[in-house]
Amino acid sequence: LQMGLVTLDGPIVKTPAAHADWEQVYVILSGTGTVVLGDAAAPVSAGAVVAIPRNTRHHVELKEGERLQY
Repeated sequence: LQMGLVTLDGPIVKTPAAHADWEQVYVILSGTGTVVLGDAAAPVSAGAVVAIPRNTRHHVELKEGERLQY
């Protein structure tokens, strides 16, 4: 089990990634942004939980003025 804290300020589009050896969970602590899983994009905000299965391409996108902590 690993945990981390990420804080991003927009505008930014993170490099897409996929992980064969582990699943991920993003717990959105504050702010707003968009999480992309495969071809599906979903807006997220504080309180959201995003489950990312193994081998799923994913990334985070923030527009100008958005800030996201997860």
